[in-house]
Amino acid sequence: MPLDPAYPRERLAFMSQDAGLRVLLTRQELRERLPHSEVPVLCLDQQWPTISQQRAENLQVQVLPEQLAYMIYTSGSTGQPKGAMITQQGLLNYVTWSRQAYDVAGGTAALVHSSPSFDLTVTSLYPALLAGCGVRLLPQEQDLQALAQQVRNSQQMSVLKITPAGLRALTELLGERALAGKVRVLVIGGEALASEVVAPWRRHAPQTRLINEYGPTETVVGCCVHEVGAEDTVEGEVPIGRPIANTQLYVLDEHQELVPIGVEGELYIGGVGLARGYRQRPEQTAERFVPHPFSERGGERLYRTGDRARYRADGTLEYLGRRDEQIKLRGYRIELGEIEAALNGLAGVKQSVVILLGDTPEEQRLVAYLVGEEGEEKRQVKAWRDELKQVLPEYMVPSQYVQLDAFPLTPNGKVDRHALATLRPATEAEAFVGPRDELEYQLRQIWEELLDVRPMSVIDNFFDLGGNSLLGASLMARIKLTLGRELPLAALFQHQTVADLATLLRDQEAYEHYPLVAPLQPHGDETPFFCIHPAGGSAFVYRKLARYMGAERPFYSVQIHNIDEHEKEFNTLEGIAAHYVAAIQEHQPQGPYQLGGWSSGGLVAYEMAQQLRSQGHDVALLALIDTYLPSPDEQVWRKEEAGFSDAALARYAMRHYRITLPEALEERNDPAEQFAYIGEQLKQRDVLPRDLSMEQVRFFGRIQKAIVTAGERYRPQPYAGAITLFRVLETDEQTKDQSPEDFAATDRVVKGWENLATEGVHLDLVSGNHLTVVEEPYVSELASKLKQCL
Repeated sequence: MPLDPAYPRERLAFMSQDAGLRVLLTRQELRERLPHSEVPVLCLDQQWPTISQQRAENLQVQVLPEQLAYMIYTSGSTGQPKGAMITQQGLLNYVTWSRQAYDVAGGTAALVHSSPSFDLTVTSLYPALLAGCGVRLLPQEQDLQALAQQVRNSQQMSVLKITPAGLRALTELLGERALAGKVRVLVIGGEALASEVVAPWRRHAPQTRLINEYGPTETVVGCCVHEVGAEDTVEGEVPIGRPIANTQLYVLDEHQELVPIGVEGELYIGGVGLARGYRQRPEQTAERFVPHPFSERGGERLYRTGDRARYRADGTLEYLGRRDEQIKLRGYRIELGEIEAALNGLAGVKQSVVILLGDTPEEQRLVAYLVGEEGEEKRQVKAWRDELKQVLPEYMVPSQYVQLDAFPLTPNGKVDRHALATLRPATEAEAFVGPRDELEYQLRQIWEELLDVRPMSVIDNFFDLGGNSLLGASLMARIKLTLGRELPLAALFQHQTVADLATLLRDQEAYEHYPLVAPLQPHGDETPFFCIHPAGGSAFVYRKLARYMGAERPFYSVQIHNIDEHEKEFNTLEGIAAHYVAAIQEHQPQGPYQLGGWSSGGLVAYEMAQQLRSQGHDVALLALIDTYLPSPDEQVWRKEEAGFSDAALARYAMRHYRITLPEALEERNDPAEQFAYIGEQLKQRDVLPRDLSMEQVRFFGRIQKAIVTAGERYRPQPYAGAITLFRVLETDEQTKDQSPEDFAATDRVVKGWENLATEGVHLDLVSGNHLTVVEEPYVSELASKLKQCL
């Protein structure tokens, strides 16, 4: 049973208790997000030395078809989520069918970009594993631009499962000309699919198979599919098609009788894919899993979907919407009653109604209409949202709120939902501010079109008006199209109003250059940590480390942003360190300072600590992450080709990052073309940011060579303090199993630093090797140990 660490702790606690968990598997850095319970917790990273001592052969356990494979919790109309129990035979039926139907083994890899608690993941993950195909895992917290970059850099990806709203945003980010040859099979599911969403792929990527897949969680992700051919004439919504193997679909009336072809009814599903039911919910199970009226076998059931559908004359099914108040939002199934129950539980709320507004999937948003208790003052929107986030997952928290004295009613006394939908949501802007120049006017036009809010103040918050990450991706695509300016989606999270975003775009320096001291995680009240860039010069390599370090302490990365303006300083490592000391003192004028750096970044941090101490400042922590001391006997730099030509930079990168050129590229002997290929390889390995131009790649290449030169010339002096050294375990086969004491006694890097640190070296051994220690899966261990030192 997957537990999403992004869910509120209260919700995780309910799910854990309701499911009757016997053991919880996690990682050390996630423990603090989990609810307190009596369930035994096993941390796979911290306790792996113990786990690895257990027997490795398979257990002698018979797995039966009717036993459970997994349980996923879905939104519940009673105010609490309910666990759908999926059987082994149901999962195996879908996985076996989809592996063959989607020819998963024929492509390069499948891409998993959704949480395991969202059953969309099943399509991308299990068929690929069963077929022996590669699987790429995109971290959940990465945005749509990261997904677009993965697709852009792919060729013939096996399968990509995505919601219609996600596909629309992905298409905008990629651009229609970049669609061909990227994905072999696009499986689109989670909500109704409009033909306009797949139209660009039909035009520009005719070889990509487009599959509209329908299926509730209770029937294993997908039970009905329709493939949109390149020549098909499809208008309006794409049909959901025909059942997969071992599945039956019935359209029935209110008496559970078959309706004629072309007549609307409720869709019922039968076959081996049906879930066992809902965990500890006998009444809801009986309501949804009903006796099979057309089967002669005892015990057969149908799942009552609550979806309206009808059969076409050719046997194809059309989806027509819901019969109840359940909705689909960006692929997630939501019972509006669960949100209303949470709202009614807030102090001062007498009654609530929640409505889904918006015409297209990416424009859709949840709007809450509230009537307060008599005498209760109207509250700030933020207060409601913050309270709801404690009990509901992010996708169920309304983005807009309207406070009313009473609900409008229909003639028969029911809440008039159509009248509610016409009322303008409240925002937190204190006053209306119109556009003050042409840039704000253009931006506001884009925002109003996307959010369907008019008129909109330039100090209104994008997310308070119903914006989300999908709309954010569309916003950035339209800004690029309209203004010719490209911004990362992350900029929207830091500049959430038209006014703020306009300021960012006006500041040409901020737009064109990375800051010298980059705030990878700017929040928190504790003493900040400054981490110095490695030889590549980029802060980007520390983004995962910063994420795992949490939000209690600011995490800054010091990086080079203009080597040409400071050429003299960069001739020596002492000059580089002095330049960086001045930069961090603009953020923190007085000590104690906490510094660190990976690889050659640690060497710069060491010299910075020396200079800070000489100025009379306290250095509370100097953390070196697998940093080697320069040796006068190793004249590495002399082996490198001088200069910064494409050929010199290419040969340097090939040696240092072990990159091999394709034979055809090597034969052509075109330095510019070879360097362009190497630059893309460095982006793929996350050595450099994905959005760098080739000129910026050359810039970072020059930086790395300059840092290597300065490092080789540097002769460190004794340090009047302590050093914390993080040393990788996998240095070589002889040392990786040694204890820290034995390792320290034999490792020349440790001994070298011990000879310099007058107060000694605190050694922490971490997993990985020199290049992977700041990457998954090892970075979480490094972060955990670094947090303890801080």
